Amino acid sequence: MNLKFLVVGNMRCGATLLQTVLDGCEGIFCEDELRWLPKGKLADYSIELKCDSFSLSEYLDGIDSPDTSVGAKLLLDPQKYSEEEYSKLQKKIGPDIYIIHVQRNYRDVLKSIIQNRGYLIQSENNQKLPKILQ
Repeated sequence: MNLKFLVVGNMRCGATLLQTVLDGCEGIFCEDELRWLPKGKLADYSIELKCDSFSLSEYLDGIDSPDTSVGAKLLLDPQKYSEEEYSKLQKKIGPDIYIIHVQRNYRDVLKSIIQNRGYLIQSENNQKLPKILQ
């Protein structure tokens, strides 16, 4: 029986790096990116979990891979979800899936966003940081 897992995080938390490292390990397949209630347009490689009949366990069972462990990455958009939405998501994941939750504090996420838009951030000199980060 294959071990099934899900890497859960939000944007810029390191989930993609973890997914890439896991996928490079012998016996592990982890390539797919899933999105839950995304805001805006999905990337071509992302799969939205909007279908009520979607089951992550069945989805992972359907991946044609000889690897002993099969997983996917789920990105949550930075927004407030209701208890009902989390309940629906939990039903899609299922009890046989191991969850790896990747976290990063929001200050670092914001710094990463600013850096990748071309702004320089000097950690030793807060004068270049936006007021919210000082």
